[in-house]
Amino acid sequence: MYFILPYSCTTISNTLPDRNKTVAMFKNYFKTALRNFVKRKNNAFINIAGLTVGFAAFLLIFLIVEYEQSFDDFHANGKQVYRLVRIGRSVENREYRTGVPFPVTEGVRTDLPQLKNTAAIFADNDVQVWLKANGWPGD
Repeated sequence: MYFILPYSCTTISNTLPDRNKTVAMFKNYFKTALRNFVKRKNNAFINIAGLTVGFAAFLLIFLIVEYEQSFDDFHANGKQVYRLVRIGRSVENREYRTGVPFPVTEGVRTDLPQLKNTAAIFADNDVQVWLKANGWPGD
């Protein structure tokens, strides 16, 4: 039977334990990959460069999303905090600006009674705020 069907004979790799088969398989994969890298250097460079650029892009996007999602985490009810923004009047460049005019706060309070609290934000660059437990700093 051995001479008729040689492929049906037991080989050495079939007698190895499963862990050793896995190690041998990965060794074979790495050897094949190294041979292909040496043989086709241009393709290897393009593949490694593409993988590097893709991984760098993934990390950059991940860090940007993580940064954007990190705001208002210190609030106990952070999921219930919303912010109104003002859109600039320029048609070419749409600017989203911080703060809204003070009458908007009162209008939101009256038009949306389901809101518990509202506050106005006044955006000014060179403002210094002093807080003191017993009143103003000059007192």
